[in-house]
Amino acid sequence: CERKHYSYHSCGNRHCPRCGHDDATEWARSCSALIPRVRCFLITATVPDGLNELIRSHQKDLYGLMFSGSSAAIKKLCADPRPLGAEPGMLGVLHTWARDMGYHPHVHLVVPAGGIDRRGKWVPTRYRNFLVPVKALSPIFRAKFRDGLKKLGLYDQVPPEVWKKDWVIHCEPAGNGPQVISYLARYIFRVALSNSRIVALKDDQVTFRYQPVGTKIWECMT
Repeated sequence: CERKHYSYHSCGNRHCPRCGHDDATEWARSCSALIPRVRCFLITATVPDGLNELIRSHQKDLYGLMFSGSSAAIKKLCADPRPLGAEPGMLGVLHTWARDMGYHPHVHLVVPAGGIDRRGKWVPTRYRNFLVPVKALSPIFRAKFRDGLKKLGLYDQVPPEVWKKDWVIHCEPAGNGPQVISYLARYIFRVALSNSRIVALKDDQVTFRYQPVGTKIWECMT
């Protein structure tokens, strides 16, 4: 009929602020099949910024150490009969930027509210909004990371003040498994900066909006 109808394709570039929705949807679908429809906790493990330079120089090893150290710490506390007495499953996601686009490596772990005991039976958590004590979790994670650095031969490159700081681990109830996966999917296949947050582009400089952690106030960064 000679009528033209435009069907716009996604460019597929990993830096495009509009692409990635299909990949995120497929990832969420496949991961949701692995996690039971039970309450889940979202645990975020962060390292002091004094480690940023070292981590950026040894990304493959130290990103891996962030995963193994944080998951081992969670498993150790969950094995204690007082909080759970079972082995939890978990799914981890690496996130490397802060809201202001600064380099900020941290790991998000989705942990169901329960685990499998030695008899192979499901054991739910005793309290609805509590999984493990985070004050005990943080020093265990720090020790696991420190031991891993020694095995990699990188311990001597760490500034001494790093070990005197608090290693922040945050744990909160986050809904059922598929809900949490859908939330994380937005950060995995989509870029850090969406079009809606871009305020201006002038003289090769981009100005964008962001909300500092713990506030609901919008600030601008160029």
